[in-house]
Amino acid sequence: MANNLTLEDINNLYFWATKLEEEPINDLSSQNIESKEDILNLTDITARNSLPKEVFKLNQLKSLRIWVDDLTELPKEIGNSNNLEYLSIGCPNLKELPKEIGNLNNLRWLEISSHNLKELPKEIGNLNNLERLTIECPNLNELPKEIGNLNSLEKLEIKCSNLKELPKEIWNLSEFEVEFDIKNNNNKELLKYIVDSPNNENKDVELKIKIKKKED
Repeated sequence: MANNLTLEDINNLYFWATKLEEEPINDLSSQNIESKEDILNLTDITARNSLPKEVFKLNQLKSLRIWVDDLTELPKEIGNSNNLEYLSIGCPNLKELPKEIGNLNNLRWLEISSHNLKELPKEIGNLNNLERLTIECPNLNELPKEIGNLNSLEKLEIKCSNLKELPKEIWNLSEFEVEFDIKNNNNKELLKYIVDSPNNENKDVELKIKIKKKED
């Protein structure tokens, strides 16, 4: 394989770690890159309590997955990844998202999973090209009203046991699909809200229920 490739040539980046160690990593240039088409798995990178900011200097980065158990915050530099189309955040201890996430103008799919996240930044409503939003945050109590600005949104996946209603502004969207876990009692309240909400009186509400056999 070519040896002259740099991190700037990478389109897809996985950052996966169960524990962030004490030594920070400030230089990513030593990473072994075999092919531009390969996904770079940064399983061995260590840091203190945040990701290396150099990650967000990769101008051609289109896909980024951050799965780190003890990560509590994301650097604001994440907003510099202007070409990102897919962002997956799976950090159980993440307490907040930086408002700069709203700068990701090319983002089409955003996945957020965290047990400690209680609110989303209103700037999430700036993601004009977002088509799919997946939220798995059991302690999230509400969605920002600015979610009604996501004019390209086609699918909203909700796995939030404390979420009982959607902001009325969401009915400003022309057409979108909502998917959530019906087994949760609070989500049953959310289902009733969606069907009975006076805000959807001018909307056609179509309910889709998916049933699949539980795996052994």
